[in-house]
Amino acid sequence: MKGKYLAVALGILIILVSLVSACGGSKSTATQTATATNTATAITTHTATATSTSTATATTTHTATATATATQTATATPTGNTLSSILGLGANITSVYYEMNVTGPGGDSVIKVWEKDKKFREEMEGFIIIMDTVAGVTYTNISGNTWMKTTTTAAPEGASEDPSSILQYNPEITGTETIDGKSCTVFEWTTDTGTLTEWIWTEKGFPIKIVSTSSAGTSTILFTNISFDDIPDSMFELPVDAEVTEYGT
Repeated sequence: MKGKYLAVALGILIILVSLVSACGGSKSTATQTATATNTATAITTHTATATSTSTATATTTHTATATATATQTATATPTGNTLSSILGLGANITSVYYEMNVTGPGGDSVIKVWEKDKKFREEMEGFIIIMDTVAGVTYTNISGNTWMKTTTTAAPEGASEDPSSILQYNPEITGTETIDGKSCTVFEWTTDTGTLTEWIWTEKGFPIKIVSTSSAGTSTILFTNISFDDIPDSMFELPVDAEVTEYGT
């Protein structure tokens, strides 16, 4: 499972806001939509980093017999591991549940996320969204047992780290810190939209905390209640008696 945090929530929340708008919405719904918009803003700031390249540099030495040997160097963490190797651990995660506690200029939100085999389920303040990126469909629970079906044109990325999305910005390792009993490697980097600091679980290669600072303000994402237990397939299925309406029809 690869990818970068919050593209999942961003893409889904944009769909969410569009659906609520299309359906008119009550005062309660409008409040939920505003919260979703704030969450999308916080996540957008972070996912602006998702591109790919590598920062490993190579030096070449020559022996007296004119034999060339290439030697690669990489930034080492305080634990002795390279940042690339720690971030790459996330690729081994196939099933994960976590909660994103997002705080930002517009308010606070909590998003529950289940990820497994390119399928996602998100729950936030009464909203339920199920996405199957292989089938290219998203289902949003509107009310009761009524669901709206939309087409997923681009697969979102999960919370597990893609090393290339960060290493291209030459991140600076600032130390280590323990959060909620998890030993984290702390590093910082700058993009054209602002500065980000991340605490990544050194043992798992999974994010624990992200602080993003830009012209819009400072947003924080804290990942809690993380579980790598196998998620039942039923979590990504609609109820058998679900009433499904396709968006735009």
